[in-house]
Amino acid sequence: MNILVVEDDRDIREMVGQSLAHNDFRTVGCRDVQEAKKSIARLNPDCLVIDCMLPDGSGVDLIRWVRRQDEYQQIPVLMLTARNVSDQKQLQESLKDFVANASHELKSPLTVISGHLEMLDAKQGLGETGKVSLAIARRQAAGMKDLIQSLLLLSQVESYQLKPNEGERIAVHDLMTSAMAAIDKNPDSARVEWDYSPDLYLLGSKAEIEGICINLIDNALKYSTPATPIRVSWERNLLGELTLSVSNEGPGIDPHDLPRLTERYFRAARSSADIAGSGLGLAIVQQAANKHGALLEFDSQPGASKA
Repeated sequence: MNILVVEDDRDIREMVGQSLAHNDFRTVGCRDVQEAKKSIARLNPDCLVIDCMLPDGSGVDLIRWVRRQDEYQQIPVLMLTARNVSDQKQLQESLKDFVANASHELKSPLTVISGHLEMLDAKQGLGETGKVSLAIARRQAAGMKDLIQSLLLLSQVESYQLKPNEGERIAVHDLMTSAMAAIDKNPDSARVEWDYSPDLYLLGSKAEIEGICINLIDNALKYSTPATPIRVSWERNLLGELTLSVSNEGPGIDPHDLPRLTERYFRAARSSADIAGSGLGLAIVQQAANKHGALLEFDSQPGASKA
């Protein structure tokens, strides 16, 4: 069988040709619409593989031309769309490395700045203007510290992948005990209701799974109606899979924002400007969940949200 491959990218054209050659197909390549028309007339191929976008037209236009020719109407046609993403992946990896290195380099000077701000705060004789300025500087430094810590944590989570059945055996009871200790520092922690069986276990990185729990609960507390309960539960479904559920009551999330919740630096439109955050928390949760082969889902209705 003779196959004509119409593709302007030489690497992709050769890759398709080599793949077909392994299955005993004979291929001829061309790079644009005009060259393809000449090749079709000369070779009368048994099949056409056509790229969607070509330098002098679209693959769809070429197919229409083929279908208008009586002698070629019966030739099977496959549409092809592909692109080389190796450069894009390399750029993404370089960007991740830059962010991780920059965050590490910023951590030490920021610690020094925060220390000097604390010493200034302890000094006597600051006027009201000075105290206000100092409070703003400390608040901004604390926000920058949280951002850097989040970037470093995200970099750490992305630095390696877990293999199947790799990790430590973790008791959900121990996991929740640690999470409770962390959440207790929040003045609203009394609103959290816990529900789980003490005989549940899972496999993975305890620190990262604990981080998932804390992050989801912290978000539920931040974006809920005051005095309403936050429900946290672990249960095993019919397939034997463990499910962590965190739900709250509040204004809910705009449906248009739901698909973007795990994007880096994204903050939903309904998020209050007064609520501090880097926009990295759910991105970290998503990466940690992917690493453990878990699925992260969000559901939001007016008055309630669930992760």
